[in-house]
Amino acid sequence: MAEYMVTIDGGTTRTRLCLWKGEELADTVRADVGARTCAVNGDTMIWKQTIRRMLTEILERNCVEETSIGAVVASGMLTCNLGICEVPHLTAPVRLKDYPRQMVRSTVPEVTEHEIFFVPGLKNHAGAPMRGDELRDFDIMRGEETEVFGLIRRYGTGQDTVFVLPGSHNKYIYVSADGVLCGCKTTLSGELIEAVTMNTILADSLEKRFMSAEEYDFSCLRRGYRDAMEEGLTRTLFLVRLQELFTETSGGGMRSYLLGAVLAGDVEFLKKSRLPDGNGDVRIIIAGSSPVCRAFYDLLTADGDFPHVELDADEAYPLAALGARYLYEQREEQ
Repeated sequence: MAEYMVTIDGGTTRTRLCLWKGEELADTVRADVGARTCAVNGDTMIWKQTIRRMLTEILERNCVEETSIGAVVASGMLTCNLGICEVPHLTAPVRLKDYPRQMVRSTVPEVTEHEIFFVPGLKNHAGAPMRGDELRDFDIMRGEETEVFGLIRRYGTGQDTVFVLPGSHNKYIYVSADGVLCGCKTTLSGELIEAVTMNTILADSLEKRFMSAEEYDFSCLRRGYRDAMEEGLTRTLFLVRLQELFTETSGGGMRSYLLGAVLAGDVEFLKKSRLPDGNGDVRIIIAGSSPVCRAFYDLLTADGDFPHVELDADEAYPLAALGARYLYEQREEQ
């Protein structure tokens, strides 16, 4: 393998480019440009030009010639119809060992003269055309599948696993013990918390702020979780307002309560979801160091129905970059 490698992961609003030297992450550069930028401008050229500038910047900063790059791997929304090279989703189930060979090789001269390996996203199997009731089992992802390969590099296979990637959209990716990427499910939890916090009558109660690690209150989190399970989400949301008016609950407590109420839906979803081979020995790995990850871990461990829950807060390497590198290494070894 060449001394240097570049990985690029692009999302809806941001792009990250990483320069690897051997096994070590040498440098990273970011830009606030993504698929949404292309949608607004009606053109993908701005994304290509931005990545070109990012690449030039990181190479000059590290005194590396572009000819010294051995491989470039791109993932995420870079492969969607608003990206720099559209690549169709693979259809689950897909064997993990087959995924590296499914990367698409293409050149994008506006970015680099090097051939780029594009990691395809994944969609759940579904008939075509789909009926409304079949949508419950359908889902898609672009980028999260690459992050999962970063986690697989750390944890390996051999046990049915649900990888949880919290964010604006919480992603749940199922990998079976025999090394098959079975599919994914998505919830809108992150965006729901943002909408409630910023654009409802609760904006005043919550001070238009999200819960921080310093103010995290598990007792309030669990109370919000319990109330949502018993009273329903919409009633529980109004209880935030009543807490502000008639109790001495702190702002952090109310923000913790809201998070617990919203995450109750995700916990209920996990309980009812068709996990690989049932719930018994399924391992759940939550990736990230945000307060939401901590809260979700605490709720699942306190619930009692999930005996194998782990929190991976190691962010030394970006998961997408780690996964892209792992996929390329596996491809080279095959």
